[in-house]
Amino acid sequence: MDSTLVRSCETMEERYRTMLEVAEAISAHRDLKALFKELARRLPFVIQFDYIGLILHDPEKNVMRSHILRTAEDEDIPPGIEIPMDESAGGWVLRAQQPLVVSRLDDELRFPKVNAVLRQIGVESYCMLPLTTAHRRLSAMGFGSLN
Repeated sequence: MDSTLVRSCETMEERYRTMLEVAEAISAHRDLKALFKELARRLPFVIQFDYIGLILHDPEKNVMRSHILRTAEDEDIPPGIEIPMDESAGGWVLRAQQPLVVSRLDDELRFPKVNAVLRQIGVESYCMLPLTTAHRRLSAMGFGSLN
């Protein structure tokens, strides 16, 4: 058997094992900060990113608020940034229930406030995913890359 294929299969097996560990961490943690610390530690084995963020909807203010932004190097970025739902990439993801992939920050013109925040921390590209249960839409989770 081709040694390249064997290495590829081993890598795939490791990724599946990591995804199982991620699923177990999600079900075990009740504290968001502890969960995101765990995710920031485990997910780089599956997906390459420089920061991970959780953006929750505040229905009273109709804003999306960053609750946890953490870099893969275990640095926290101050939470609490609020962006109106209609001006937020997380708001778009939450409403559409579809992923949003931005390959180049300068090419995404719909969310200038989000872009300004991401530019401050050096993000050049990002992906946002909806977090949803069978019963309701919860939030958006984002992964960003500095290059």
